[in-house]
Amino acid sequence: MNFKKLLLALAFIVLINTVSAATTFTVTEGELVKFELFAQDPDDDAVNYYFQSPLNASGQWQTTLEDSGIYHTKVVASDGQSQTEKEIIIQVKNKNQPPEIKDQEIFVKETETIDLKKLISDPDGDDLKLIFQRPFNQDGLWIPTYQDAGAYTTTIIASDLEDKVTQKISIKVEDKNQPPQIISSFSEDETIYLIEDSAFPFSTTIKDFDLDKLDYSWLLDNQKISSESAFEYYFDFDSAGLHELILIVSDKKEETRQTWNLEIENLNRPPKIDHPDIVVNEGETIIIKLPDADIDQDPITYTFLPPFQNNTWQTTYQDAGTYTTIITASDGDLLTKKEIKITIKDVDRAPEISLEEITLEENELLELDLNDYISDPDGDKVKITIEDLPDSFLFHNQELQFQPDYDFVQRKANFFTDFLNRLRIEKFFFPPAKTITLPLTACGKDLCTTHQLVIKVQNINRPPVLEFIEPLSITETETLTLAPSAIDPDGDIVKFKFQKPFNRQGKFTPDFTASGTFNTTVTATDGTLTEDQQITITVLNKNRPPTLTIEQDRFKINENELLSFSLSAQDPDQDNLTLTLEEIPPDASFQDQTFSWTPNYRTVNRRNPTFLNNLYSKSTFLNRHYNDEMETYSLRFVASDGDFHMVHPVIVTIKNVNQPPTLEDYSPPKAILTGLNESLILIANFLDADNDNLTYTWDFGFWEAKVTTTHNTIKRTFKKTGVKTITVTATDGTYEAQHQWKIKVVPSLTPKQ
Repeated sequence: MNFKKLLLALAFIVLINTVSAATTFTVTEGELVKFELFAQDPDDDAVNYYFQSPLNASGQWQTTLEDSGIYHTKVVASDGQSQTEKEIIIQVKNKNQPPEIKDQEIFVKETETIDLKKLISDPDGDDLKLIFQRPFNQDGLWIPTYQDAGAYTTTIIASDLEDKVTQKISIKVEDKNQPPQIISSFSEDETIYLIEDSAFPFSTTIKDFDLDKLDYSWLLDNQKISSESAFEYYFDFDSAGLHELILIVSDKKEETRQTWNLEIENLNRPPKIDHPDIVVNEGETIIIKLPDADIDQDPITYTFLPPFQNNTWQTTYQDAGTYTTIITASDGDLLTKKEIKITIKDVDRAPEISLEEITLEENELLELDLNDYISDPDGDKVKITIEDLPDSFLFHNQELQFQPDYDFVQRKANFFTDFLNRLRIEKFFFPPAKTITLPLTACGKDLCTTHQLVIKVQNINRPPVLEFIEPLSITETETLTLAPSAIDPDGDIVKFKFQKPFNRQGKFTPDFTASGTFNTTVTATDGTLTEDQQITITVLNKNRPPTLTIEQDRFKINENELLSFSLSAQDPDQDNLTLTLEEIPPDASFQDQTFSWTPNYRTVNRRNPTFLNNLYSKSTFLNRHYNDEMETYSLRFVASDGDFHMVHPVIVTIKNVNQPPTLEDYSPPKAILTGLNESLILIANFLDADNDNLTYTWDFGFWEAKVTTTHNTIKRTFKKTGVKTITVTATDGTYEAQHQWKIKVVPSLTPKQ
């Protein structure tokens, strides 16, 4: 090492170790701060230097125009075991930056404000002195009018007292449509005062500086009333109140509005009385109904002359004649009077009838003088007539005579009344009686009165008449049902009572020990009166049927599963018995009182390949108990003693046992050769022993979509050469069977010429 450099380094290290005062460096914004130190440790150790921010690892700092200020940092010298540090102060002096003016072109429309100050800024934030040219004011503002469209150039001078910037600006002012202007209108007042039942002229004068065609819209309470610049409008009697009138003038681009308030004073009209002359009959009530308000909706007060009470007169039968009355109507301001003619017609009153319902019994004589029950309020002579008088009645000199016989009252038989009669409570709901209604008319001078004369005839009960019953015979164990017949002259429901051994329903079933002859009594009653008859019964001896016993009546088995059970028969009379089976199933046998049957796989033809059925078919137990693919057979076993044929049915349910499909034949051979782009037809014939519908899935190898179909044939054209493996899978929903081809695809099978 150079001795001189060594001495300098030693001096620098000593300086760092001995001088504690900070060293200050001064630079200007934008200059590079750089420290280059060369030293050697007295022990010849390697010395490393470390710098704090804002210095980088090399002891450098490139200042910017934003870095003015005072910065404190440190430099550390280290030999790896000990270190020495020195504080350094870096003062960065500000460097002035000139003002900046952005945008040299400005585009605006007429009437838009242009502010040039928004284009000017100073990077140092210094206060600026700005000079603007016309048409801009001293604040740099200009609002172009509707006549200022065009291109302009102006100059901006900006100074921060150190630097001055001059910039030309191009300004383009685009034309802007001017809205129509209202020069004058029919009134300058905001509120116009008018009165109902009057016409008022409306007009306006508009100027459009663009000479556009104008549209006029006059809106009264938001309803358009005119499209002209001047018109006249009539305010009727319903116009009173406050209204808003709006004028809208449009040049299709912009519109101008003006609004007025219209206050229209109400014009009162006198109330009207619109009521015709009145014609009524004596005894009627006259009510004069008039409106509560007039045409202006003002409330009306009415005044009526006697005999009216307010607007009502209740006439009597002494008021016949012609009258005149005056009605006065007032709305509180105006008064109206009207004369009304009232005609009350004379009314004749009808006769009065005071007849009540008459009650008598069968065979009882009725004598009724009607003059005792009919009178005329006006004292007129009364004529009495009875329409459609039955032949059993006699009517002479206003006197009515009637005597019903014992058959006059007959029951009305229907389901409900018969039900009540059987319970013997009909009389509480429908008393045994017949009602006759006679339409009676009593006429006075002009009017007649009708009346329904009701005569109620009470029934007289008579006993039922029981028909003769011949001697009867019956065989043991048969049921004898007595069916006696009786006629009730009153039409009552007749019930019968039986002595033992008959039950309450008249039935008797003798057992095998009841043969012989006996007498019994039958009683007929209508609930009140009775009649008895004795009958003779003979019971004949009867052979008893055999019995047939089987261990159970219902079986469930799967196809190809053995069913075997035994039968036994007994006869209470020890007769010889014959056991047979009607319509024995195919493949079944019945010998020595034992039935055996193993149904084949084609016994059940029903197929329902649901998810659950496919699941059940995997298990013999589940298939037997839950599979719904089944056929039911009814086996009728017969035991006969020559007279009786006792049938014992046995229900056998056969559950389908699914068999997998099998491959019968296929085409073409398993390994074949075919040409590129040539069609090949593949056929795979699978057989399903259950005749299930099969689904075929064709797999053409990796990256090829599988094809699922219900056909066993498919057509395939190969687009690439090579060895192809095609697999077809046939399934009945539960089981599968497969076949596979190896096909070699060559460019062409056609020999070259």
